[in-house]
Amino acid sequence: MSIQTSNNKINSLQGLRVIAFLGVFLTHSEIKEFGPLGIQSVSIFYILSGFVMLLSYYKKNRFQDISIRSNLLFAWNKVRGLYPLHIFTTILMLVFLVRSDADHHLLLLFVKLLLNLFLIQEWFPLANASINGVSWYLSVSLFCYFLFPYLLHALEKIRNKKDVLLLLILLFEFQFILGLLVSTISTPNDSTGWFTNDYTYWLTYKFPPLRLFDFIIGTCLGLLYKLRLGDQNSLPVGTSDSRSSLLSEFKIISVLILSALLEIFVLSSTAAHLFLPNDNSHWWTTAFLYSIPSCLIIWLTATGNSFWSRWLASNRMIKLADYTKYAFLIHFTVFTYLGVLTKLLFGKKFYSLYGSCIKITIGMVLTIFLSVLTDQIIRKKGHR
Repeated sequence: MSIQTSNNKINSLQGLRVIAFLGVFLTHSEIKEFGPLGIQSVSIFYILSGFVMLLSYYKKNRFQDISIRSNLLFAWNKVRGLYPLHIFTTILMLVFLVRSDADHHLLLLFVKLLLNLFLIQEWFPLANASINGVSWYLSVSLFCYFLFPYLLHALEKIRNKKDVLLLLILLFEFQFILGLLVSTISTPNDSTGWFTNDYTYWLTYKFPPLRLFDFIIGTCLGLLYKLRLGDQNSLPVGTSDSRSSLLSEFKIISVLILSALLEIFVLSSTAAHLFLPNDNSHWWTTAFLYSIPSCLIIWLTATGNSFWSRWLASNRMIKLADYTKYAFLIHFTVFTYLGVLTKLLFGKKFYSLYGSCIKITIGMVLTIFLSVLTDQIIRKKGHR
């Protein structure tokens, strides 16, 4: 199986989206040990998005006009296919928001709903700003897409691979410094119930300007990939040389082991005790901790000829990748409804024991089914 398609898409990177979604899915199943896996997966999503977009638009002259208005239109066109599903899942989750907290002000609910409608909910430190807990991803993505034409215009002026590598190093360093600075921020006392109780978590994980760095790193990685090719009109298919293939296997296994060790380290209490500047454990969710392993995974997946890359490039994985954009928004809602139903039928004790297993099994089946159904509905509307 080639890792490249005829239209210059890298098949293995399409399959990587499935793995990244599984990481997020397992994290939201509420099994503590999977926590860092989801954070790593989100980092992969953003870096991969920047990487793929650079490959798709580089030197194509598709932005004749770069302005606030045209960039807003471009960003909207990138997310509008998911917007109806976003609204639908938001309404489904709004029911629980109204019923679960008697202290919620109607004004607060209205503000949250309005911000979610415009996909700007994560620009403000509101408590649980995204009504569908995972829709914050769209809020950040919209901002990334809005800035992409500006980024592309700047990156197209770079001709030297060393300059790109230097830019990547600077971006990693800047992420590190930002992580340290933000980790020292104290959360203000709030008696109204409006604002988040963890400013560090919000800033490092969901605030669009800070999360933008993963996307920028992805575009720089994509430019490095382009410059590496020499011929900008073709993508490598991968070599069949057994020695090269063996080296690819070794590299990808090494990076996966590194990522696993990193996640174990993050989960350990000693890591927090030795390295955290304060008691805020969410400091470890800063993107810089995961951006370098994510870059390595994406790079080796795109350039290598390992079994990993060939497996991700299989037709089955590519087909599943088509559904991940819907599954990402759907699965959290499915989990919420499954949790409520399980508690009603079997009690809270049963849910505490088996809730995660129910989510991973029944939740996965329902998520796939609803994602396929959503895809078919959208395709039918498109044909009409």
